[in-house]
Amino acid sequence: MANIQHIPLAQLRISPRNARKTGGQAIDELAASIAAEGLLQNLVVTAANDGLYEVEAGGRRLRALQLLDQDGRLPEALAAVPCQVVPADVAGEASLAENTIREAMHPADQFEAFKALVDAGRSITEVAARFGVTEIFVRQRLRLARVRPEFLQMYRDDEMNLEQLQALATTDNHELQRQAWYSALDPWNRGARSLREFIMREKVPSNSRLARFVGIEAYRAAGGEVVQDLFSTQAWLADPALVDKLAMDKLEAEAEKLRAAGWSWAEPVLDLSYDVKAQYPQLPQPDDREYSDPAHAERIEAIDARLREIDAIDDSTLSAGEREDLDAEYDNLTIERDEIEDSARAVWPASIKAVAGVLLTVGHGGTLEICDGRLRPGQSVAKSGKIKGDPQAPSAADARTRKPDLSEAVRRTLSVHRSAAAAAQLAKDPTLAHCVLLEQMLNSHCLDRFGNNGLSLSLAGVNHLQDGSAEIHEALRAAIAARLQIIDQVPKKGTLQFLLQQTDAWRLELQAALVVAHFNGTTGSETGHEGVAAIHAVTGYNMADHWNPTTDDFLGRIHADLVAEAVIEARGKEAAAQLRGLKKADRVATAAKLLAGTGWLPKPLRGPSYGKKAAADVAKAEKPAKAAKPVKDKAPKKATKAAAKKKIAPTRKAGAKGAKKTSKKKATQA
Repeated sequence: MANIQHIPLAQLRISPRNARKTGGQAIDELAASIAAEGLLQNLVVTAANDGLYEVEAGGRRLRALQLLDQDGRLPEALAAVPCQVVPADVAGEASLAENTIREAMHPADQFEAFKALVDAGRSITEVAARFGVTEIFVRQRLRLARVRPEFLQMYRDDEMNLEQLQALATTDNHELQRQAWYSALDPWNRGARSLREFIMREKVPSNSRLARFVGIEAYRAAGGEVVQDLFSTQAWLADPALVDKLAMDKLEAEAEKLRAAGWSWAEPVLDLSYDVKAQYPQLPQPDDREYSDPAHAERIEAIDARLREIDAIDDSTLSAGEREDLDAEYDNLTIERDEIEDSARAVWPASIKAVAGVLLTVGHGGTLEICDGRLRPGQSVAKSGKIKGDPQAPSAADARTRKPDLSEAVRRTLSVHRSAAAAAQLAKDPTLAHCVLLEQMLNSHCLDRFGNNGLSLSLAGVNHLQDGSAEIHEALRAAIAARLQIIDQVPKKGTLQFLLQQTDAWRLELQAALVVAHFNGTTGSETGHEGVAAIHAVTGYNMADHWNPTTDDFLGRIHADLVAEAVIEARGKEAAAQLRGLKKADRVATAAKLLAGTGWLPKPLRGPSYGKKAAADVAKAEKPAKAAKPVKDKAPKKATKAAAKKKIAPTRKAGAKGAKKTSKKKATQA
């Protein structure tokens, strides 16, 4: 009958009958656990004929105990090891049962176990030593344990893989994790890379051209925060505005050297696109060149000499291998020579420098790129060689003081709100939805004649309620959800017969629901979406009823200058003075209080009547309040009806095409 005995470690050895023949050699972590916690599970052994005991189940535990003994770390209590002694005829069965029936711990359980230890007061160093792992391993597990609970459960349920969970764990912000996951409408957009890109979309990757040009150390020295991904070597610079400033300062220092060298002007530009560069005419390059490194000229001479030697060699005297080596050397030398020549700079005459200038930018590799011998836009070279035309480009000072703008990511988030508001208007007005449908069909019929109105005629609908990239206002959610309910009334079989039996009014209601389900006016464009603007103009809805500056952490995602500009627009310069010198969190909180109730909206959300209202709000904020005048009990009914009629007319009569005309007309009047 089996029993538990304490057997000296020296009398134990691995049994040849042990079922595990492969693996089980990694014992460092197990040894650390035994040293900290003791042996939590006994060994299963059989008595051998030579007085020793053979371990049938627990081979890894035995090796871990032997490792601790060799290192002098074996606890005294384990000098004699608790073992269950079984007969030899059941030893193989016991070993097989232990290695096959047991179920491995789910990784998520390990995450939470580490977190429980740290929450109980254990340091990361202690936990790492206790389980024989590195501190970075523990930090990674702690980060994963703090992921939004629903995603941790999805990982347990195999609805999300470890790489996706690690990508979401790059931020501790549960709301941002939610947005990253649910804004990806298609599964293939939920890869680890896509999720990381969404989460870090407003930060600067450390391997980007501007980050490499500035340098992480210089960025840190200026007070910038670096966000390190615990699961890769990737890092991000958290303050894009600071990166831009440091890059511009570095470019300006180089520009000053060029001005001192005699150039008429030198302008640093962070993003020098091909189209912008093409506006600055290029003067013919002079033949004279100079190398930035004096050794380059000597290297060119040496390369040319070696190339001549290779050309003079008779190939017929060489073996096939020698010819291949010689060809490879020739190609490599040619490439090196071209690279040196490309780095050589043109030597411009002083007379050219006096009338021309230089554009400076950051190249793709994060290096300084100088485009010299340029004229201003609007200038050209006459046949006589003189420069003609008036320069149209802004001065270097203007370029350096260019105002910050909303990022594309912020504009896209705002457009989700405006698109949802437009969809809610379509949900309320089946006639308007019908006109939008007709307009889109006209667009499909004649692509070059009609514009994009926001309706996507495709097999997949666009559900604003599931777009996690923006927190849609509850009133909009309710309006859209209520309209979409009618779709559930349509049977899956006999659909055509069912539709033919319904009234025209009911079919119009269903059509409106389908238009709403397929409407998507989301865009990152600076000019906004044409179709949404048309609906906005026709219906005149006020986005301030569905959005405020604290939504989606808007104030925390934009440049400090834009925050101040918003407060100035809404409350005046005196109110904006309260933001001076505040750190980001305090600045955002103060600005939110100042903007509350003002109806202020960023430009991508403003409707046709916003300008007048905003101006009135500023005037009201800057002037002392006047005593209220007595209000009459009732306004004249005639005037009220006329006003109502005037307001309603565009909604009833104008189609989506007319909406565009109305939008343009109002924009012109504004």
